[in-house]
Amino acid sequence: MDTSIGQGLEDLYNEITQDIHGRSASLKLIQWICFAIRPLSLDELRWALAVDADCLYKSLQQCRDAEDYISDCDIMERRLKTLSHGLAEAVPSSRGRVVQFIHPSVRDFCVQKGLSALSSNLNEAEVDLVGIAHYRLSRTCVRYLAMEEIGQSLTNDPNDLIARYRLMSRFPLLHYATTSWVLHVKHSEERKVSQDDLLNYFAWPSEALMQLWVQVYKAIELDSDDCPAKGTTMIHIAAQYQLRGLLQVILQRADQVDADVDSKDKGGRTPLSWAARNGHEAVVQLLRRFKG
Repeated sequence: MDTSIGQGLEDLYNEITQDIHGRSASLKLIQWICFAIRPLSLDELRWALAVDADCLYKSLQQCRDAEDYISDCDIMERRLKTLSHGLAEAVPSSRGRVVQFIHPSVRDFCVQKGLSALSSNLNEAEVDLVGIAHYRLSRTCVRYLAMEEIGQSLTNDPNDLIARYRLMSRFPLLHYATTSWVLHVKHSEERKVSQDDLLNYFAWPSEALMQLWVQVYKAIELDSDDCPAKGTTMIHIAAQYQLRGLLQVILQRADQVDADVDSKDKGGRTPLSWAARNGHEAVVQLLRRFKG
């Protein structure tokens, strides 16, 4: 525990955490507040909770029809206070009201002890809870991208600013999910959490969802240097971001599904060239050994 917090605050946070009911919902909330790449707005957070990593729904309408769906930001703000027992709040920002802890010490406590307390009944007490949190956040992002309405709403003109505005307005979590899922996967793998099932989330060896992601990225981030090139595949992502565990699984299955490990994206880059460009020596060696 950060010694600057003080025993009194630590005891208070511990007492509040132990008193939380509905721990599964509270854990999801706290994971998002602790580990989101940036603070989420109330609108983003309500969808992050609706489209969970284990979500079986295929459409956002099915999420809306669910009994526990949070229908607006006012209800989300009340839910925020209930699930966090007052440890989190919504504050004004340029993106509307964003969610944060009431004090930086709350996050320190949650990372050190709070996640473990809330996870005690979820069989996660013996694993890296930070890695698990990033795992769940990444899968939630991918689930959101896969929702039927998103693919149906894309236009063929990536420079259509009106279509971009409508896309962002209709799908509040889309920007975050699009720009952040890879980072959460990377953080999770760095903590030794297996990424094997990521291929299932993308229905690999199909690259349809991957190409949808590329198309969405281009639509919402017209001039971003981070926007993946058309033709980017799962192998490109594994090589570019040094996801060694994921790459090993792909290579083990590549021959069985006839996956092209030398495929080129629109920029002419292969997975090997991406790995070499980014200085990922271990990934370069894996790819070279596979190619014989």
